[in-house]
Amino acid sequence: MDDYDKSKVIILYDSISYFRQNFKEKEISVYESFKKVNVIEKIFRKFSEYTKIGTEFWFSDWKNRLDDIETVIVFAQNRIDHLKYIKKKHPNIRIILWYWNPAFRCIHPDKVPDELCEKWSFDIEDCKKYSLHYNNQFYFDNIKLKQSESKYDAFFLGNNKGRRQYLDYIKSILTHNKLVSRFYIVPDKNESHVEQSVPISYEEYLNKYVSSTKGLIDMQPKGQSGLTLRPLESIFFKKKLITNDRNIKNYDFYNPSNIFILEVDDHNSLVDFMNKNYEEINTEIIRKYDVTCWLKNFFIENNHGEVF
Repeated sequence: MDDYDKSKVIILYDSISYFRQNFKEKEISVYESFKKVNVIEKIFRKFSEYTKIGTEFWFSDWKNRLDDIETVIVFAQNRIDHLKYIKKKHPNIRIILWYWNPAFRCIHPDKVPDELCEKWSFDIEDCKKYSLHYNNQFYFDNIKLKQSESKYDAFFLGNNKGRRQYLDYIKSILTHNKLVSRFYIVPDKNESHVEQSVPISYEEYLNKYVSSTKGLIDMQPKGQSGLTLRPLESIFFKKKLITNDRNIKNYDFYNPSNIFILEVDDHNSLVDFMNKNYEEINTEIIRKYDVTCWLKNFFIENNHGEVF
């Protein structure tokens, strides 16, 4: 791998706030893309976006660091005006647009000029479809889970996104096998007459639920082929995984003693699966999915990631 100066790299990141401290502990500079605004300021910001006047005013403090920066990694959203600003003011800075979500949830790759930035994704099918560079999904080896007694055999957290019927089906399989499960489903906006669950913080998710379950339930969203965070949480925290992702067999951490694939593995063997001890994964494999390795992947000598 090429040597690179971490102090010359910044990340523009607007996702799970809990991870910010984990980035910083790794000495990775991370900033929110835009300033926090109140209701009144949102109106002025919308006007600024529409007229293209003074848009840089709404950028956060990263704009003051650019004189000393060589690479900016931007987590994809539905806008690229901040990327255009960087390119205009500092044309020699390497800009990487990182799709941490499927492309259909962010700005379409075809709407991002090739000369503006490099486009990378964790989703292999998106890489094939849009000729993106590939880098793996990542997690943080500096997140430590508190020790708790197990209350559940399996736990699910996620938004409904039209998946409630299938989630109820999974719950019925677990119940039929006399396994204790907890499904924390955040309802869609148009749902009614359901047991309401409000969004919880990632910290509460880890310390209240992940710490007290034997296994995690992974529901890969429709239209996504890349890993969700659940499989990585499972290997970093040594939890069993129940997933609908059939492609998970292709990953180097796959172990049938640790990972149960719905609609592939025999549901009647679920109890035996849960009763087996978790089999340790080689630490070198786990390390590949840590954020430090993910960052280094962007700087591999003579390679800017596989383009499909």
